[in-house]
Amino acid sequence: PPSEIMSRIDWAEEKIRAIWRPHDGNEVPEGPSYSYVDLVEPIKEAKRSGDLDRAEGLLLSAISATERESREFGGGVAPWYYEHLAIVYRKHSRFKDEVAVLERYAALTHAPGAKPAKLQERLECARGFATAKAHMDQSRGLELEPLR
Repeated sequence: PPSEIMSRIDWAEEKIRAIWRPHDGNEVPEGPSYSYVDLVEPIKEAKRSGDLDRAEGLLLSAISATERESREFGGGVAPWYYEHLAIVYRKHSRFKDEVAVLERYAALTHAPGAKPAKLQERLECARGFATAKAHMDQSRGLELEPLR
């Protein structure tokens, strides 16, 4: 019955919120039930609310997780996280960091789809933008482990 379904949904939502709170939402909890995919909505929420620092932390965690998964299981990295981190960096006037994250993505094996070509176009545009806006750049460097 619908009431039973709703109570199960409420229970699951409470469990998810309880698990995320200790991690402050800035990392991917370890365990078989969680992955970087679970960070999509918190990232979108942080961006919508204007909390770009939180969005950056979540995106960095997700990128680390997608790269770890790609190394361990093969396949390519998920492009969505790189694209959105590049957007956050552009909004923070971190133009060299935007280029760095897009170059990092370009150096990796990609998941299939149209995004790799779009991100390559964005990289070319970002390089020009970074050169033109070098006097305004606030870059601090990527906070990601080096590629292996």
